[in-house]
Amino acid sequence: MIKDLSFVLNKHDKIAIIGEEGNGKSTILKVLINDPSLVDYVSFSGQINTNDELIGYLPQHLDDEWLEITASDFLLKQKIDEKIEINDYNKLADMIIIAAKLDLDLNMITDGRSLKVLSGGELIKLQLIKILHQKPDILLLDEPTNDLDLDTLIWLQKFIKESECPILFVSHDETLLTNVTNGILHIEQLNKKTVAQYHFEHLDYASYINKRREVLTKMTMLAKKEQAEHKIKMEKWNRIFARVDNDINSVSRQDPHKAKMLKRKMHAIKAAKKRLDNTELRKIPDPEEAIDLYFPKIDLANKKIILDLNIDNLMIDNRILASGINLSVRGSEHVVIVGNNGVGKTTLIKEITNDLDQRSINYGYMPQDYRLAMNDEQSILSYFEVVGDKDQTSTIRSYLGSLKFTPMEVEGKIKELSGGQKTKLALLKLVYQAPSVLILDEPTRNLSPLSNPIIRKLLHDYQGCIIAVSHDRKFIQEVANTIYELTNKGLRRIYDIIK
Repeated sequence: MIKDLSFVLNKHDKIAIIGEEGNGKSTILKVLINDPSLVDYVSFSGQINTNDELIGYLPQHLDDEWLEITASDFLLKQKIDEKIEINDYNKLADMIIIAAKLDLDLNMITDGRSLKVLSGGELIKLQLIKILHQKPDILLLDEPTNDLDLDTLIWLQKFIKESECPILFVSHDETLLTNVTNGILHIEQLNKKTVAQYHFEHLDYASYINKRREVLTKMTMLAKKEQAEHKIKMEKWNRIFARVDNDINSVSRQDPHKAKMLKRKMHAIKAAKKRLDNTELRKIPDPEEAIDLYFPKIDLANKKIILDLNIDNLMIDNRILASGINLSVRGSEHVVIVGNNGVGKTTLIKEITNDLDQRSINYGYMPQDYRLAMNDEQSILSYFEVVGDKDQTSTIRSYLGSLKFTPMEVEGKIKELSGGQKTKLALLKLVYQAPSVLILDEPTRNLSPLSNPIIRKLLHDYQGCIIAVSHDRKFIQEVANTIYELTNKGLRRIYDIIK
């Protein structure tokens, strides 16, 4: 529960809502538009003053019911079962002008293709056309970078930066946050998620993170100093207590006056101890992003052949996605593959895992779609395939605690976890299994910008081989030592990623 949340969105503001997984970032956006679905799981009170401004809202996920209709019908309908009047088609001319400004293929609107065949970037642009046609005064964007390729990410960054509308958005993309924000609304849950708090600063992302780091460092120093001083006082008290207690035990019965004085002194000493015990000490900060996780040492020969893949045609449903693919990976190389949506990166990852299976390579696989690796009805502990081994169970519980899973969450089912928590769970299983090769499909897409740096370092320091698909520019820069772009003509090695 968040109390007394208050912030102001000014003209030209680009405010990002950040925080760990499941902290209520999307809920805040839904509260602002009074989403009727909130009735089922959240209550709120207070005043939201929008000055009658028109709000345009881009949800995190487009409802599946829209995916079967055409792009033109989607643009003209506000509800799926709404009937389109003949005059409504006049709106398409204005929408096509907006589409051209958003660099969207105009044929997409006119050729009758359904939304289900569009890429993530195309769906984002199509939804923005529909929103912008209404001429909103404020834009709310919920995780707009999900499912975007690098080109579309760069386009979105430019769109947000140059937009005349104030924008409040949720994102985990650090590069986007660094390049466009002038304000941060940070939602935190502390003390094992029993206490919620927020911080609102009119600062760019980098300045906010630096300020936060300085505050946490100062709070840590003060807490440690206070605790050290308290320890010295306790040690002094123990020495005094031991001395007086010894004097009481050794005082002669023939000296009742001295015994009485010592008892009074002991009474004062015990009162002092009570005051020391009741002293409220500062606690050392335990921020949500503090993750204590590392891979064990892995010995992998530099010249060991991990992958030597040659594919004439990369295909899905009898459709050729790319041709002439050659990929050779050796030793502890960290390879990242980028490419436009729909070019076949996930299909290529599946071909890679099939090849590794045939050659009995010890690898761990983290798919983009967690449903391929996790059963939502499965318990968290059973996901690690540990049955009845108390030591292993204790180790896993300890790991889960280091990733900020509460005891209640550990006892629950996977379906109750957020996308980011599932990401952490998948990564933890890889750490637990300690394979010599990691195959990762968009490993950071659901993680908060605060925990992402720790996960990147974890993977950067991993001594085995990594073959990953990612569009996270920070991940590519910090983890990869070899980068390939997948196009319909095959794999091309590249040496620069736009920041």
